[in-house]
Amino acid sequence: LFRVAREPPGRMGLSYSKMSMYLQCPRRYRLCYLDRVGVRPRGFFSIGSTIHNALELFYKIKPKKTKEPPLEELLNLYDQCWISAGYVSPQEELEYYENGKQWLINYYEKFVKGQYIPAYATEEYFELPIGGEKTHVMIGYIDRIQRNPDGSFEILDYKTDPKVRTQQEVDEELQLTIYYWALKNKGIEVKRLGLIFIRFGEIVYTTRSQNDINVLDAYVAEVADKMWLDGERYMQLKAEYGDGN
Repeated sequence: LFRVAREPPGRMGLSYSKMSMYLQCPRRYRLCYLDRVGVRPRGFFSIGSTIHNALELFYKIKPKKTKEPPLEELLNLYDQCWISAGYVSPQEELEYYENGKQWLINYYEKFVKGQYIPAYATEEYFELPIGGEKTHVMIGYIDRIQRNPDGSFEILDYKTDPKVRTQQEVDEELQLTIYYWALKNKGIEVKRLGLIFIRFGEIVYTTRSQNDINVLDAYVAEVADKMWLDGERYMQLKAEYGDGN
């Protein structure tokens, strides 16, 4: 669930999920990233990973003609990618399975029919220096990069959240700023970015600019330095007093 960047001496490996966990729940952050305690599987995570994996494979398909791949192909990929872990009962798993299948059917009808464009890239990995003195490294995987017929690029990120975020929330979404920054560093200027809320068949679009990158750089430098110092302090205490909580 949590990928860890290579961390040379004195350099903090960062990701959006890692920073979010540190800010929202320091204890859970400590368990996951410092103590490296495994995270118990949960149905919510499993259905999210299943949907992501199925759509990743689906958007790699390049039809011989201009027609989109059939719905059956997407549903077959859904079955092949199904993760049967973290559900509290067979009944709960079946409910998640049926719900997820319907989400994809609705998604296909609204966003694929007559609109299909193979992905420019899926699960695009980046690992780039960041922070005031570029002393840290940010890693991530971008769900889908799309190159439109007019040559413009957009980033699309899948969410299986139980609610649709507001326009303001998407405009302020740090994860999308990180993705925009990462592709700009790779020489790709992104015209727009969107969060796709799979449960609801909704896409909320936003844009980013150089000003957002400047804010991100300063923010990451501040948070990463604090994460680094807190981590060093915790590991020293752990070495001195043992593994007790």
